[in-house]
Amino acid sequence: MTWTLACGMSESFAGFVPMSGTFWAPVPDNCPTPPASLVHIHGTEDGVVPLGGRPIAQTRQGDVLTALALYADHGRFTETGTVTAPGNMTCRQSQNPAGQLLDFCTFPGGHSFSATRLNYGIHRVLDL
Repeated sequence: MTWTLACGMSESFAGFVPMSGTFWAPVPDNCPTPPASLVHIHGTEDGVVPLGGRPIAQTRQGDVLTALALYADHGRFTETGTVTAPGNMTCRQSQNPAGQLLDFCTFPGGHSFSATRLNYGIHRVLDL
């Protein structure tokens, strides 16, 4: 849901922090609204929402890396580096000419929630 909002209603939000989720397949070809800051957080061994997606009944979860590539192209984001972040995360950081962020943060483990990780994402998106 978060990716769908980021792509289709970005102007209504300050930014986005999707955690272990992505588009349902197929990932859209483009986003109709302007880019926004987005920090995606995901476990490297997530079996519920694998990074590469998975079939569920008659549909399929999308591929996270495809979604990130779409948004990077959409917002003209370029990679600025990799950092270690709270919650045992490694974050590949990108920025666009407007100063918006696109971070891809992974942590070892599966499908889980962490207030520490969410707090990091919120602070990055809101530049706190």
